[in-house]
Amino acid sequence: MMNLIKKYALILTIAFSTSLIILFYAFVFKNPERVFFSDKGGDGVKEYFSSIYHIKYDTSYFFCRSMNYPYGEELKFFGIQSLPVNTIKFIHEHTGLLNAFSVVAYINFSIILSLLLSAIFIHLILKKLGLPWWMIVLFATPIAFLTPQLDRFGGHYPLAISCFIPISMYLLMVFHERRTIWISTLIGLFHLYVYEVHGYFFFMTATIPLVYFTYMFFKERAKMLTNGLHLFMQIILPFAVILILDGKGSGIGDRTTYPWGHMDYLSKPESIFLPISRPYFASTARAIFKSIDYMAEEGRAFVGYAALFVILTILFRLIVFRNKKPFVSPTENLPFNVVLVASILLLLFAMGFPFILELQGLIQYCGPIKQLRALGRFSWPFYYALNIFAVYYIYHSFKPKVAIGISACLFVILAAEVKYTNGSKEKQLNNHWEDLTATDSSNDIYELSKQIKTEQYGAILPLPFFSVGSENINVDVRCEGISKAYAMSLRTGLPLVSTMSSRLSLSQAYNMQQIYFEPYRKSGILKLIRIESNKAVLLMVEDCDLLSEGEKALIACAWRIARKGTTTIYALDPRCGDEIAERLNEEKTRSIDTLTLQPPHTADFQKGFYYNDFKSSTQHIGYLDPGAFQAQLSKRFAIDTINLPKTCEGKYILSFWYSNIYFDVLPRTDLLVNSVSEANGENEIVKCELSKRVKILNGNWALYEDTIYIPKGTQKILLYGINKEVSKPVLTIDDILLRPAALQVMFSDPEGIIINNRRYLKTNLQYR
Repeated sequence: MMNLIKKYALILTIAFSTSLIILFYAFVFKNPERVFFSDKGGDGVKEYFSSIYHIKYDTSYFFCRSMNYPYGEELKFFGIQSLPVNTIKFIHEHTGLLNAFSVVAYINFSIILSLLLSAIFIHLILKKLGLPWWMIVLFATPIAFLTPQLDRFGGHYPLAISCFIPISMYLLMVFHERRTIWISTLIGLFHLYVYEVHGYFFFMTATIPLVYFTYMFFKERAKMLTNGLHLFMQIILPFAVILILDGKGSGIGDRTTYPWGHMDYLSKPESIFLPISRPYFASTARAIFKSIDYMAEEGRAFVGYAALFVILTILFRLIVFRNKKPFVSPTENLPFNVVLVASILLLLFAMGFPFILELQGLIQYCGPIKQLRALGRFSWPFYYALNIFAVYYIYHSFKPKVAIGISACLFVILAAEVKYTNGSKEKQLNNHWEDLTATDSSNDIYELSKQIKTEQYGAILPLPFFSVGSENINVDVRCEGISKAYAMSLRTGLPLVSTMSSRLSLSQAYNMQQIYFEPYRKSGILKLIRIESNKAVLLMVEDCDLLSEGEKALIACAWRIARKGTTTIYALDPRCGDEIAERLNEEKTRSIDTLTLQPPHTADFQKGFYYNDFKSSTQHIGYLDPGAFQAQLSKRFAIDTINLPKTCEGKYILSFWYSNIYFDVLPRTDLLVNSVSEANGENEIVKCELSKRVKILNGNWALYEDTIYIPKGTQKILLYGINKEVSKPVLTIDDILLRPAALQVMFSDPEGIIINNRRYLKTNLQYR
């Protein structure tokens, strides 16, 4: 009987995992095409939206027009998994057997069933390590169901697929036993597929054979050519294919090559070896560490109690008995020892090594790895490797009866953890996105969609507008309404002008964001929209107190169609953008003759404000006239010193123009404003990224404007720039203006008038 059970142990693991899937995730199977793991703003609902839109409305298999109208975007930058989604699209278009909502079922099942696949491959790994069947069945499923990737279930759906890491470990063990070209080909195809799902997986899974072959080159020098061929098949060739395919994309060459976050989205020792991500431990963690905010969510990957028990046991035996065996030869299985080493190296990388050793500049030389900013995710392989090793260690390092007792106790703890972490998932994930699926009059978006004559419009412009993804300058999501905009787009087939992308073109981002900023000049993006379809734009306006001047001007220029709940629909003629700019300039310049204008240059506070146009620095071209400040970006550089009279105190407005806004990373430069007083010395009063306080985009220039509060007794204001990411670009700044918030500063100008650092033109509304 026992031999029969041993023979079919894998079936027991499958049954165990399947029962947990039924227990915790049965709600997905009841109506898989109408269950959305996320129905609010964020990456999750974006991936559903763009995948459905691509299947339903796109004519191309390689490009998606769901957002970023009129440009569109490559599939991967909208979170679309091109291979499975295009497969569904093909079947839908040629057979009708599937529909656009079938992709919802695919996304859901790919996440849930990957837990089962993960348990199967952990089972197979443990079996190759020679562990008894009862121990394998006992631990394979809990390890799979406690993956740190559970935190990705509510968004980042490709990253929630948990089986890839165990599969890569198992494939290496199989290859070590039978080194054939066919297995290397299989591993190479596997690496291609995981990259297509998400690039992070490729660099995780490819690291394992890379470490293996590095070791084998030294161990088997006589087989260097053979090992080199296998390395080529498994890693180099797939990576070359990836580079070629990526180069065949849309041809956009101005995406950021230096994504933000490498030094922020890191793992910490405490976020790996303590259950920081568990709500039951949160209050204790805050009591110990005062705050857990410094531990990025991307880097929280608790190894679990079984692994923690083994780590503490190994450390105890090392200190007391000088037992170094786990460090010299962890297991009798060479490829799994390689897996352990690779996972430790990846863990160190997840913690920021070597960059945190004051070597952040090395990021510039990391090639494609620069695009992987959330380094904390690289801690995931360590979770799997350490837990598998923990099971091996318990079996081989304790007497049989003790090992059985420890295994039983740990299983009870892990079972409780599985219940705790997975039991709450239905409440989190069982959403129904009524704005998209409802077909009755009780739903506002459904009712509004029926009143729209789709053929009359070219696109939907959601207000509040959002443009996220350039990594340099974003218009963040404000108020509620993003999922409503997605739903309206899917109901009507009209693409969105707004964008939620992972690597948005810098030039496209700046062009689009003219919609949000002050209507200072004619809108180039509205002209492009008019040329694209020669149709009106549908404004979808959500009640929001945070609308910008530019957004309010567009609403004032549009005509209302319908309103339901908190959503109002307008129609906008894109030509209205020109009228808004013309009207603004006309209003500002009409009364020039009646205005008392200040002299154009006053680098002191004699007139109640400070203005520096850097006219003495004529070697640099400024915003309005020759003369500007220039500095090469560095960790800290001085910009200006403003001497203040004793009366300066309270609320002031600081503004200036800076150029080279299209240069990657430059807009992420921090402006540091320090006050200097006799009593308190030098103190920071403002630190803000340049891109966070932009009011106007004008050609290659942007207007920075912020409110600062000057402390009583301040004698000087010191302006510094800080940029730790790159040191080559040159920052050009001109027309620094510091004025009391209540004061309007006006200058005469041959072309019109300058008010609060803005030049309004009499006739010519082109740039400058």
